[in-house]
Amino acid sequence: MGKRLFNIIEDKFNALKVEISKESRNRYESIENLKSYLENDIPKLNEMVRIEQNQREDKDDEILMKIIEEFSKYQNCY
Repeated sequence: MGKRLFNIIEDKFNALKVEISKESRNRYESIENLKSYLENDIPKLNEMVRIEQNQREDKDDEILMKIIEEFSKYQNCY
């Protein structure tokens, strides 16, 4: 009976060890994916945001110049 109990405990222990190993591997893969995202994707997104911001600022400047030009024309009429 002691040997049978020992085998049951050992089987449970081995199953738990396998489960922990799988979870550890999954966690490691998740961490690596997150690390890759932070190292690669975030800088790309930051660059895209910077480009978009510059384009918007340029467009705002262009609109402002048109407004000033139109306002100037309007003032010259009177």
